[in-house]
Amino acid sequence: MYTDMITVMADNSLMEEVNYLYSAMKSEKGLMAEIEWFNTLLTILLNHKLFDLVMDCYAFMQSIGYEPDRSSFRILVLGLESNGEMGLSAIVRQDADEYYGESLEFIEEDEEISSGTGVLV
Repeated sequence: MYTDMITVMADNSLMEEVNYLYSAMKSEKGLMAEIEWFNTLLTILLNHKLFDLVMDCYAFMQSIGYEPDRSSFRILVLGLESNGEMGLSAIVRQDADEYYGESLEFIEEDEEISSGTGVLV
């Protein structure tokens, strides 16, 4: 429900309302979500270039016990880098390395697939 409302508000450049809805979501007791829901929200926020909310959402999901998966990291890295947010991407890449303890090939593989499309994976 939040993702739909945030999308509509962001599509209509109603950023105060986006911030209000995002704050309401964060303050909801017992928020029940799945990682895919957070991935969708991250994609929406990235598509609307709301980078402060992107990074806040990334931290929030972890703070309530949702660990980012490979898709989360892929969405974040590709979305941030495609918008020139290299500093924020570096933070996420470092976290991905800490979570997976391996090379970030899973991100690079999708960069090759999606390069030039402008579409988030």
